[in-house]
Amino acid sequence: MTRYVDEDLHGAEFRECDLTGARLIGVVMQDAVIDGLITNLVVNGVDVTEYVEAELDRRHPVRVLIRSEDLADLREASRQLHSAWAATIERIRRTPGIEHLTATLERLRVDRQLEEVLTHGADPLHLALVFGIDEKTAVRYADSARQLLQAEIEAGVSPR
Repeated sequence: MTRYVDEDLHGAEFRECDLTGARLIGVVMQDAVIDGLITNLVVNGVDVTEYVEAELDRRHPVRVLIRSEDLADLREASRQLHSAWAATIERIRRTPGIEHLTATLERLRVDRQLEEVLTHGADPLHLALVFGIDEKTAVRYADSARQLLQAEIEAGVSPR
């Protein structure tokens, strides 16, 4: 367990982290954003999980249908989700210039690597853990990301 005492983590960002069992005691937390799979969240001695779940259900009623054991509710949830997805796709299609953009799996993989390197640094061990790859591949990813960043800098392009 890592323990932080009297540390200034102002502006810190934790992404894709497992904070199960984390305890924040005597902390100052203002303008904080917590987004993820959260259960049993206690704030100042108050379990706020039900409040959060109720608000999310109010904002997204389809969540209630998804948890139902009634087949009709599940069918309705599926219909609503497909409808929302179709509306999203249609909105994207109407975006001017979208037809000229290309996204290959290789480009998405490279962008994901770069995002991780920009966020956490080109640490092969971290990349191995995040991407579930062996150490040799992680070293190659880290080297590749460094080269891509350097090429963008040399070309006068601001790294993502």
